[in-house]
Amino acid sequence: MFPQCAKDPVKDVKDSLEVLEENIKVEGDLNTNSVSKPLAIKRRGSKHKTSVPATIQIICKQDGKLMNDIQAALETTLRSNLGTVTFISLNDISKIDDKKMLIILCIVATRIASDAASAMQDIKNPANAALVIIDIDEAHELSNTHNLTGDAFKNLRGIYGLSFMKSNGSFPNCDMNDKSINGLSSFCKQQPYSEKL
Repeated sequence: MFPQCAKDPVKDVKDSLEVLEENIKVEGDLNTNSVSKPLAIKRRGSKHKTSVPATIQIICKQDGKLMNDIQAALETTLRSNLGTVTFISLNDISKIDDKKMLIILCIVATRIASDAASAMQDIKNPANAALVIIDIDEAHELSNTHNLTGDAFKNLRGIYGLSFMKSNGSFPNCDMNDKSINGLSSFCKQQPYSEKL
């Protein structure tokens, strides 16, 4: 004869499940308030994905009003995609912090390859950098950007082509610009590689 331990085995299983669900809920609440919570937090009711601002350096060897307009438009566009971002504008290579993410701006003046190589000169840690090739007043794809394969470019996190309209100070809507802005937005969320220094 078997001893009757449980009068209703289905009820016992249900009770056990309720206790288990309550424990999971309590653990979830503890993890939510934990210090080890990841930095990337999705805010409710917002398209922005980070509550901790990214710090991105931007450098361009070319200067003047046009470059200032391009940089301002790029920062505004990226902020609208990312939310809070701190941009550090640099015009001197020696001021670059190699342990932070870096966007290198390059306006195409002659040939893409030579202009890009000039922009990349003296960049010590390309593993933390993205190169942005900018064509002025052209809304076509900079198809040659994928041909930048020399030693100076191989360790970059990305090479992006943007078209900028001087007449209205903006990046026109086109597939190339959309892909590049999305790529740069993803780049800005990445963590720097300090071990590659």
